[in-house]
Amino acid sequence: MVTLKDIKIGIGYPLVLIAGPCVIENPTMAFELAQELKSIAQQVGIPFIYKASYDKANRSSIRSFRGPGLKEGIKILAKIKKKVAVPILTDVHCVTQVETVAEVADIMQIPAFLCRQTDLVVTVAKTGKIVNVKKGQFLSPWEMNNIIEKIESTGNKQILLTERGTSFGYNNLVVDMRSLPILRSFGYPVIFDGTHSVQQPGGAGDKTSGDRTMVPYLCRAAVAVGCDGIFLEVHQQPELAKSDAANALALGNLKPLLQQLIQIHKIHFTNETKITEFADSSKSQPAVGSSNRQSAILYIDGASRGNPGDAGIGILLTDTQGNELGRMAKYIGKTTNNVAEYTALIEGLQLAQTLGIEELQIISDSELLVRQLSGKYNIKQPHLKQLYHQVKQLSTQFRKTTVNHVPREKNRDADRLANEAIDEKNNL
Repeated sequence: MVTLKDIKIGIGYPLVLIAGPCVIENPTMAFELAQELKSIAQQVGIPFIYKASYDKANRSSIRSFRGPGLKEGIKILAKIKKKVAVPILTDVHCVTQVETVAEVADIMQIPAFLCRQTDLVVTVAKTGKIVNVKKGQFLSPWEMNNIIEKIESTGNKQILLTERGTSFGYNNLVVDMRSLPILRSFGYPVIFDGTHSVQQPGGAGDKTSGDRTMVPYLCRAAVAVGCDGIFLEVHQQPELAKSDAANALALGNLKPLLQQLIQIHKIHFTNETKITEFADSSKSQPAVGSSNRQSAILYIDGASRGNPGDAGIGILLTDTQGNELGRMAKYIGKTTNNVAEYTALIEGLQLAQTLGIEELQIISDSELLVRQLSGKYNIKQPHLKQLYHQVKQLSTQFRKTTVNHVPREKNRDADRLANEAIDEKNNL
């Protein structure tokens, strides 16, 4: 979760809107649009952050409009922040501009084209401000973990990750919705940029083209898959916009789209806040011998014969009185013991989440896993980092989780289930 004043961004919290013009065209236009966007956001009940660029330093042509520049642009954003009373997001392209921008911006954005520029990323992170990283059109989602590490190296963990499409041949972008859960698995909120995702970079020769008619479709899909906020470039008259005219959303179309997105997000909001409906039913119909199914104990084990070799997972979920709530024995193919342990934990967390458990005590006989989760051991392998972040993401959906290491003899049931899964696969 990332907190900006009274706005909380992350799993289990309301969808957030980040919206504004691509670039500040003039002070009056930027100010009036901020007022109108805030009004619409209040009408539909969505937290709102205003975005605008003071300088579009990556335009296709030397003749393209870039904006008022740093000095004047920051003054305009400061006035909007004070007079309209909205948080400000703006992008920064150069290390020398970071200090000035940080005086006004609540969220500092790393442009997609610059997301791998280490000096820029680290300098922005050192401000302590929230950092929104646009995923480069040339990056796979899992490569974003490298950028996260750069930011975290400064001690800053106020991070947003934004999906904005992936290059598909020349002059075209596509959105792979699988990117959203992958990015979320890193443990930070994910934003979907609905207007840049419909760009056709350089499609008009000396400027970028796009297809704004696709914006609602992609936004609805992204919220259905699962994201924490929507990023939209909005204009009173998109066809007259001085930047990104082809993909900007018309102001008049914003309210009905937001109403749809909020309704879709409510499905995730219900599921991602500890599945309260399941929890309520468990209160009224407790398991036999148990008075409270909101607290539970999860026993997990992963087994690999050969390491790597045939692997299985065992899961036993009980209430605090020892009554069984669920179990699983599953063959997972050929892999290492460490991967099997993570897989068991992920499956166990998902099971507990489905049953509406709010407080979970996790029991494992893998000292390696427990030390990795506690941060005592570093995780270097990329595939293990992905599993680690998935565990961390799932853990945020519980009010409280603890992980305890026990000797194998105190985890016999989960150990037996994991080995039974392998035996059944091999017909032993």
